[in-house]
Amino acid sequence: MIVPSIALDRLLMHDAPIVGATYLRRTPPHRLLGEPDSTQCGTPVGMTRMVSMPFGCLLVQAGVLEAMSAPWFRLDYEGAQPIGEDIGFCRRARPLIADAIFNDDWLTTQLAHIGATAHRLNSLRPIDTATPRPQC
Repeated sequence: MIVPSIALDRLLMHDAPIVGATYLRRTPPHRLLGEPDSTQCGTPVGMTRMVSMPFGCLLVQAGVLEAMSAPWFRLDYEGAQPIGEDIGFCRRARPLIADAIFNDDWLTTQLAHIGATAHRLNSLRPIDTATPRPQC
């Protein structure tokens, strides 16, 4: 991962139970990792509420781990399909933290995931802070 030097300060500033930035998968198909929540009501501008986040640039408050039973990081399955430890962790943590998993949209545009090349999300436009959030 290529992460800007201000990433930790930026994530700490949000004071959220789980907050991070997502990035492109390093192998084809180069899709954005993580799963956005379908409801964004009450989400701060410049953030996206998430169902799950990858662990490449993620900050988890200690209270989240204290509320969960060990093992925190394990391989889960949906039927016969394995789910990564990051996705499973987020899915188990969400009910304990009132679904408060957030993606920092600006930081997402600054990360690069190193594969054969450094994959960056270059096509995003600056976040339009004038766009209102859905009514709750």
